[in-house]
Amino acid sequence: MFISTPLYADENLIKLKALSDFADQLKESIGQDVNTVEPIVGHPLVRLNPADGSWLTAKPFRLNGGITLSNLSVRLDHKRPPKVFIIHYDVSDGCILLSDVRKIYPQLKLFSAPHGHSVNETFAWITPLDKNGNATAFAFPYAKPACLKSMTVRNFADDV
Repeated sequence: MFISTPLYADENLIKLKALSDFADQLKESIGQDVNTVEPIVGHPLVRLNPADGSWLTAKPFRLNGGITLSNLSVRLDHKRPPKVFIIHYDVSDGCILLSDVRKIYPQLKLFSAPHGHSVNETFAWITPLDKNGNATAFAFPYAKPACLKSMTVRNFADDV
């Protein structure tokens, strides 16, 4: 009898590889000028709030793996503008599992867990820090913990 891997698992790994490559590119922009982000995203960054230049966003877009990223938020360092401090985005078009993420990042560590205050809270798992202290966090919602909801790229050196 032949048992095959479900097709969605292969699709998830393709999507996750695209997300991983994208996050790795974004990690290089942390602490750098904000103009390094736009070429990676491929869309113009605009102010999230016209009166506040410290938060930027871009329209939703798709990565090569077919995953859609939305609610992109680029926060600038208020102590060193226009340096990038944190980048966050929502992930949709699929259900990427924690087990899928662990296939690419087997050394994930739980960074934060819900405290029961809201169904919008997430479990966040982070990759090992790079040489600059930057890492990627994968957030899985408390309400539906199986599917990846969002990702954050920032410097975690002071937090782990």
